[in-house]
Amino acid sequence: MEKLTLGEIAAATGGVLTGGEKDTPITDINTDSRVISDGMLFVALSGANFNGNDFAKSAIERGGVGAVVSEDLDLPGAKILVPDTLKALGDIAAYYRNKFDIPFVGITGSVGKTTTKDMIACVLKQKYNVLKTKGNFNNQIGLPLTLLRLQKENEIGVTEMGMSAFGEIDALSSMVKPKIGVFTNIGMSHIEKLGSRENICKAKLEMLKHIQKGGSVVFCGDDDMLWASREEFSAFNALSYGVSNPDCTVTAKDIVYGADGTDFTVCHGADTFRVHIPVFGEHNVKNALAAYLVGLQCGVSREEYIKALSVFEPGKMRQNILEVGGITVINDCYNASPSSVQAGLKILNQIDKNRRKIAVLGDMLEMGDWAKEAHELVGNYVVENHVNVLITVGRDSLNIAEGAVCAGMDKAAVHSFETTAEAIAFLDMLVQKGDIVLVKASRGMKLETVVEHLVKF
Repeated sequence: MEKLTLGEIAAATGGVLTGGEKDTPITDINTDSRVISDGMLFVALSGANFNGNDFAKSAIERGGVGAVVSEDLDLPGAKILVPDTLKALGDIAAYYRNKFDIPFVGITGSVGKTTTKDMIACVLKQKYNVLKTKGNFNNQIGLPLTLLRLQKENEIGVTEMGMSAFGEIDALSSMVKPKIGVFTNIGMSHIEKLGSRENICKAKLEMLKHIQKGGSVVFCGDDDMLWASREEFSAFNALSYGVSNPDCTVTAKDIVYGADGTDFTVCHGADTFRVHIPVFGEHNVKNALAAYLVGLQCGVSREEYIKALSVFEPGKMRQNILEVGGITVINDCYNASPSSVQAGLKILNQIDKNRRKIAVLGDMLEMGDWAKEAHELVGNYVVENHVNVLITVGRDSLNIAEGAVCAGMDKAAVHSFETTAEAIAFLDMLVQKGDIVLVKASRGMKLETVVEHLVKF
């Protein structure tokens, strides 16, 4: 982090500074009191099960110059008193971001945000010093901490924005002020809170209010809701990408899945060229097209783009393909929604048509009233992608099993368990050399334990 002072922090947050001097420099800002050291500022966030104010004193005793708190505490160092420390963290990040005259790319969507972000950053790194969101630090805590990592060497920023309710994308994009906004798709993630895809789309499009004048919108034209929203993008340089919609700005054709990834042809008007990505799936082709359009807006050449994506590496537990003991494991345990499970099943189907395919699927969380319908839909996807054996884990996933059987899958090929331990015990008896196993569920199901067991096969 570049230099900030206590006075700047107080002004940015509208807080009251006591016990410290306005010109006292701050070396870094963190919300974890355990990592506070000399010169750092602690922001005392609170949650349902903890009160960050309780740790302000210990943070200062560790060497911190002070703390941003929401309670009028007696502290051994500087105190900046604010009504809401979470809002204060965002205010600090927005103030700090404004110190840097560099463009930002803001990415949102129901699924694919992190992989799209990583592909875009991979492409832009061919030409620029890039700051990007670590992992999925995409919420009202993670995004400000990302912005506070900005350094004078950075030339462009790539940030991911997640949400679960109205107003969150508005708040996040107001901090970032993106020059380019990317919209990957509108799915059913967080439908429990928002109630419909229409509302999810409306919440995602809150970013439009904060895209800089003269900026660009890059969106997936294969998504029906984003395509229907394109009039709302008309105030910007709107660019679309897709595989099935021929009216998109850029499309892909001749997609071929090989042993080491996916090859496809990028079609941009009369311009066509071949690209290889070391990951699988049509959804990753779309992510790569988004990266192409962003790179194009930022002056990245075709050759630089091709070179960058040829060495792209996906994030942890995001369709990582592992070869162990003669079996192939697709580790896709990070999160799950109907569309992302469908994408995983397509990869399972595409890798090798001649090998037995086993899908281990757990509950998709945050589906609300849509849970039964959503899980049954996934059962249909299982059959569409010619899965040989289906294993479900969890209560809601019983509906995946039911959906698969109703869609024509043999009941003898469907096995349901309440716990991962039971599923693992069954897999020990089932899995043979040559099998391909997809493991996919919402993060809260912790199906990575299944993967950890399989890699010892």
